Amino acid sequence: MVMLLTSSVGKAIATSSGIKINRIEFFEQRSKLIFIVIIILAFIYPFFQLAHYGFNIQYFFNIEQLLDMNNTIAADRYSGAEEFTILDQFLLVFVYLAPIYSGYISTFFEKRKQLFFYIAFLPPLIVALSQSMKAGFIASVFLWLTGKIVSIYSSDKPFPKVNFKLVVIAGLIGTLFLGLLFFSMLLRTNEISFETIGFISNRFLNYAFGHLVAFDDWIITGWNAYFPFELKTFYGISNYLGFASREQGVFNEFFTYGNGNVSGEMVTNVYTAFRFIIEDFGLLGSFVFIGIMGLISGFSFVKIRNNPNSIFSKVLLSSFLFFIFYSFATSVWAYTSYIVVFFLFYLILKLSYKPLQSE
Repeated sequence: MVMLLTSSVGKAIATSSGIKINRIEFFEQRSKLIFIVIIILAFIYPFFQLAHYGFNIQYFFNIEQLLDMNNTIAADRYSGAEEFTILDQFLLVFVYLAPIYSGYISTFFEKRKQLFFYIAFLPPLIVALSQSMKAGFIASVFLWLTGKIVSIYSSDKPFPKVNFKLVVIAGLIGTLFLGLLFFSMLLRTNEISFETIGFISNRFLNYAFGHLVAFDDWIITGWNAYFPFELKTFYGISNYLGFASREQGVFNEFFTYGNGNVSGEMVTNVYTAFRFIIEDFGLLGSFVFIGIMGLISGFSFVKIRNNPNSIFSKVLLSSFLFFIFYSFATSVWAYTSYIVVFFLFYLILKLSYKPLQSE
């Protein structure tokens, strides 16, 4: 509610400020070449990781080998034994950069040509199936949506009309998305059986809704106004600069709760992005922080419509939308990879346009 109110103020300010209109046009040929380079680098990452562990592409065609590969890599990651080099970090950025750029530039191509850009989902999907990194696959979908929304709005193109066909297509895509996530979680068990399917079904519910219960409990019983200030919302920066240390999973307090409809206990350490904000800025300060985000977002919405040349506003708005999409789980700015993604997104968008030729 606070963000909606302040975004309206931001829109009003931008509308009354008389923003100058600069004429540029989308450079289709160059943008397609940039995308090909990005997608190649994105594909290198998962196979580079597999080679590090002694696996290869053949493991994807045998369910037992796929289970073994997934369990081995995931176990190393959760135990802290995973080796993550600078090259790994560099390539991982392109796994996330591909979807947001794909979503953005696909708007400017014909529908039949847009199918090619969906290849951007394959690298994060391969990572999810081989390493049980579900969060990256979820992020890739949010990044694609972010790029798509900003490109449609800034180019003054119409959003798809909601009709029966669109609802059916969205339902099928959503079912496929959830099915792939479920299968990725199932691979982590190192066995596929009725027992493990039931177990993962419970885990899936916890993965989808556990953050709501955990945050609710934390804000009532666990919040401490005297938490040390570490700029957790921006852990990707504070951790890199060395004045804070982000642990695996960020929060090491695991919240256990029961569900009357599910046997056994649920455990989670996901507390939504709002815990990050509240620990950094306090309850009152969190409203101010969210209000500022809304103000800037509203201003950027109007600016990118009036001034297509405002690449910075497009990237700024994209980062806010991505933050909102993923706020149910975490602060995306707590991860250096995502921050670098938006820095590179700015650079490649600058290259994706050229001055409009005067007639």
